[in-house]
Amino acid sequence: MRGATLFERPAQSIGQFQILEDLRLSQQQWVVIGAPVALDALHTDNTPAGGPEAIRGAFPYFDVVSRDRWIGDWNARRAVALREMEPADLGDLSFGPSVTLQEYGLELQHAVSEVVVRGGRPLVLGGEHSLSFFVIQELALQQDGLWIVHFDAHSDIQLGNVALAPLFNGNVMSHIAKLPGVAGSMHIGVREYEYGERADLTDLFASPNWISSSEIQTMPSTLSKMIPQGSPVYLTVDLDVLDPASNPNVAWPAAAGLTSTELVSAVKFVAQNYQLVGADVVELASSSREMNLGALAASRLIMSILTAGLF
Repeated sequence: MRGATLFERPAQSIGQFQILEDLRLSQQQWVVIGAPVALDALHTDNTPAGGPEAIRGAFPYFDVVSRDRWIGDWNARRAVALREMEPADLGDLSFGPSVTLQEYGLELQHAVSEVVVRGGRPLVLGGEHSLSFFVIQELALQQDGLWIVHFDAHSDIQLGNVALAPLFNGNVMSHIAKLPGVAGSMHIGVREYEYGERADLTDLFASPNWISSSEIQTMPSTLSKMIPQGSPVYLTVDLDVLDPASNPNVAWPAAAGLTSTELVSAVKFVAQNYQLVGADVVELASSSREMNLGALAASRLIMSILTAGLF
């Protein structure tokens, strides 16, 4: 069964909660979809299943009292009415105890399809990174020439001339690269050490499609060379791209990462120079013992996506 019964209303929503079957949107309105799952066997401790709840809990901007107010951005020194950028929130896509990644992913893809048909743009809160495949698979069917901009500490690709293993977090970008309709991808913030054969690593490091964390200042010029301005772009952000000082709440933290300021600035560049057709923010682990710094960073990141073109 598909539809509203698959979604659970969150304790706190980002924007106005709506039921999928009755979804009413303005053109290009963002629609938040929570995907609170970690079905990948690699996730054991510190899983991202609580990511959507943590992000929503750290997002203070669309409470009932403030909806009719304006909000100003000190960095842009401009203000905009909250209603101009308020998203819809479908809640969390629920799942049963024995659901597989493929089954859950296809339900997520169906929800994305319903959002796009109604003129909206999906903003998925993960949950594990493997789920990005299903979102992009749907958007690539409806948007030819789609570019993927991928922020991550890890490459999430499979090296070597061997058959592609089944989908999981560690090879999700290799699966995405094979989707019809995907024109290419840019990978930003990578820094974790890579294992592989010498020839494979040499080819990988020579590719202009990769921008390491130490090269983040070159991102605007590199993207401008690689992706034609105005192209349709899907943004996928694994929050371990952030340095652990900014976000320790991930399963696989890697030192020497981006700051929150660098990530927000980079995402703003993408949103302002390309046609952003969808986005996901994934791999945030919840934490009940301390302030979730990653959730705070994700909240600011999501706000930069919602305000793109307004500030």
